[in-house]
Amino acid sequence: PAQPPGRQQFREESRPARKMQADHPGGFRGETPLAFFRCPSEIATGPFLARIGLEDRQRIGILAAKTLKSFGKHFLSLSHAVGPPPTPAPPAVSSPNSRYGSGVKVVPLRKANIPIQDMPAWACRLTGHEPSADPDAEVRVSVRGALRTVSIRVPDCTDAEPEVFAASVRDAYRRLFRELGGWPPIRFWNFVPDVGRPLGNGLDRYMCFNEARHAALLEIMGSQSALEKSLRAATGLGHDGSDLQIHCLASHHPSRGVENPRQIPAWSYSAAYGPAPPSFARATVARLGESGGNTLLIGGTASIRGEDSVHVDDTTAQLEETLQNLATLVESAAGRNSGDPLARLVNLRIYHHPKVAPETLRSLLRSRLAGSVDLEFRLATLCRPELLVEIEGCANLGD
Repeated sequence: PAQPPGRQQFREESRPARKMQADHPGGFRGETPLAFFRCPSEIATGPFLARIGLEDRQRIGILAAKTLKSFGKHFLSLSHAVGPPPTPAPPAVSSPNSRYGSGVKVVPLRKANIPIQDMPAWACRLTGHEPSADPDAEVRVSVRGALRTVSIRVPDCTDAEPEVFAASVRDAYRRLFRELGGWPPIRFWNFVPDVGRPLGNGLDRYMCFNEARHAALLEIMGSQSALEKSLRAATGLGHDGSDLQIHCLASHHPSRGVENPRQIPAWSYSAAYGPAPPSFARATVARLGESGGNTLLIGGTASIRGEDSVHVDDTTAQLEETLQNLATLVESAAGRNSGDPLARLVNLRIYHHPKVAPETLRSLLRSRLAGSVDLEFRLATLCRPELLVEIEGCANLGD
């Protein structure tokens, strides 16, 4: 069938296509960008709507980009000819007058009842932080010895417009640093509601969060160079609740950020991953007690090489890639001649996609790690839809 009137070609606006566009400026043309690759049942294309039924919204960002690159004209023409499927679309939220898409329709993602998280048990034990104590408080502070934790909660962020959400993130980070009172941060946890929500123009809520966090830290640190020197390990994940939750662990002891030579530093990511890069280091070397050696605090680590996700839709391969990244981080901090890097791991928190069974991950990890490593499994929405598992934790570096 003939192409829809007035449409010469289209441009995919998923993350892989954004990277292609960044690498080849001016190499993509089209009157209307294809906007929402993470929507479970529909893709907005301007003058008409093509619906592609994929069961799992977490796969659509990669699969739709690849499929539509080769067969998009056929799909779009067919949709234009036969009309939409009979299943009604989910209710949409308008986002007018936004840099993230003017007047676009934001289609809510399917929920999996993923709960909001708190800091891991080891951090709570060290600082006396009580997750169950006054959970509705917007600010919680705990101090024990040379360690301090600050938790900031911003309620009811799920349906906030992008500019409102970004302002909330900036205010949350400003308040967090005020509550730190000059204590240097060594570790962050960011739990973002509906983290993968598409916002139009190929952007999503995680990119919006990153841009707002970067702006706040740049304001606080005073310059880009000071910001980069101050960056420490962090985790950024999504959940199905309504609140933005940010936790920070700080210490009076000196610390330093650590990068992974297999990966581009997150703060140097290309524009394919958003208007501003994620502001964090891969890990932090820090002292957690008045005596004893250093500990490597490992931020959220996944199947990423360079800046790109690898082993899409392969849980075992993604886990192996993640373990290699963990081993490389430990080697970077402890030195290459320090023995088996994975043997230095003390505890791990494993965040996994709803379709991945924790028993499968447990079995694979137990076959690779020492039996003494404490494993904690948590359901989460990862910041990239193609990723299935993300691991954070601690490693003992000794003196």
